[in-house]
Amino acid sequence: MNQEITIQGMHCQSCVGRIKKQFLALDGVTDIAVDLPTGRSTISTSTWLDNESIKIAVSTAGNYTVQVVDSEQSTALPDTSISTYKPLILIVGYILLGTVIAMYAEDDYSMKFGMRVFMGLFFLVFSFFKLLDLGGFATAYQSYDIISKRWKGWGYLYPFVELILGIGFLIGWNPKVLAIATIVVLGISSIGVIQSVLNKTKIQCACIGTGFNLPMSTVTIIEDLGMVVMAVFMLL
Repeated sequence: MNQEITIQGMHCQSCVGRIKKQFLALDGVTDIAVDLPTGRSTISTSTWLDNESIKIAVSTAGNYTVQVVDSEQSTALPDTSISTYKPLILIVGYILLGTVIAMYAEDDYSMKFGMRVFMGLFFLVFSFFKLLDLGGFATAYQSYDIISKRWKGWGYLYPFVELILGIGFLIGWNPKVLAIATIVVLGISSIGVIQSVLNKTKIQCACIGTGFNLPMSTVTIIEDLGMVVMAVFMLL
């Protein structure tokens, strides 16, 4: 995909070189074409860059300012409809099916057991999709998560945290400790999601990695806060 920006303050090819160096160092950026006279620049990237990342790259290069001219994000991301979220609906459906099978096999139809299995399968499956493209997920997650914006390393660790939580819930290791960890991890994660939805920022949701082109929406909020609610119930 391409992102169009205008960079002001460039005077020579050395300025162009410094700008290019900063952008090519960003994950997902494959090229940037800069027109020196007008400052109009086209960023070629596999992962959408948020405005903050663009501003940081430009300011790091030197005493330059940037303005977002146009974007293909509205066309790169599909509309928020039921068909758009078909992959997510199918995944959750399979997790529910696995939960019912586990409850039947264990002859335990209690709500807490069902939620423990559901949460375990949820974390296990969602971590799998994130790990398919760990670097891409970390970059996409950085565009809205409040921790990853300050430390990108959290985006690389997050899928493994989900994996550990998933295994823990499935084997029944100290559910209350895992529930508290879930509240903290997904509670913090939901802050960036809520901010993006309220600001109507059109960015890719990284909840199931980068393999599915899902837009950020209230569905993501329900997903995160739903898990938080179940974790709170498990503490009761």
